Amino acid sequence: MHKNQTINFSFLAPVYDLLGTVCFLGKLHASQKKQLKHFPKQVKNILILGGGTGKFLVDLASQIDFESLTYLDISPKMISQARSKVIKEIPQLLPKINFICAPASDLPDQTYELIITHYFMDCFQQKDFELLALKLRNMLAPNGLWSMVDFYNESNSSSRSLLIRFLYLFFRVSCNLNVRKLPEFDAWFHRHMHCQHSQKLLNGLLKASLYKKI
Repeated sequence: MHKNQTINFSFLAPVYDLLGTVCFLGKLHASQKKQLKHFPKQVKNILILGGGTGKFLVDLASQIDFESLTYLDISPKMISQARSKVIKEIPQLLPKINFICAPASDLPDQTYELIITHYFMDCFQQKDFELLALKLRNMLAPNGLWSMVDFYNESNSSSRSLLIRFLYLFFRVSCNLNVRKLPEFDAWFHRHMHCQHSQKLLNGLLKASLYKKI
């Protein structure tokens, strides 16, 4: 799998949550929280990829009972903020959470009942997305669930396309993210997973889905 070690989201860590709230009217975080009602109340092992500053981690850990949770992010500053949020708000759960600062290609081989990729898979070229997606599917337990929330442009709306191109330009300049368009998420998930739930937000710009391993 391709590794791009030059990607660096640490520059945005101090303002990441604020940018999401201001630029998208709080819908980025809201789209993730809406997923919680579709999750089982008890999950053995959970994997969160690209969890950022840990805002959703606190929501999840406060509502879902789990034995262990692996939290992977490529940015040391994001990991630091996420750990700080846990220590401040849910310190009793810190021993259950394994923070890993690494690219997704270095993810330890383990089985998970719930995998969460929120605003993460858009960071990959199509080929790398498919390689990582297949790896994650193979790591899912039988009947395991995958929560996928990301940007979306099913009808190829010109206004959404323009906004998505602008976002990729912003992240290319600020974080050296070498991706120019969204991977074809739906086609892959349609072939490899069963959709349990799906919802569009912000006039179709965002899509939140829950898939089950088949």
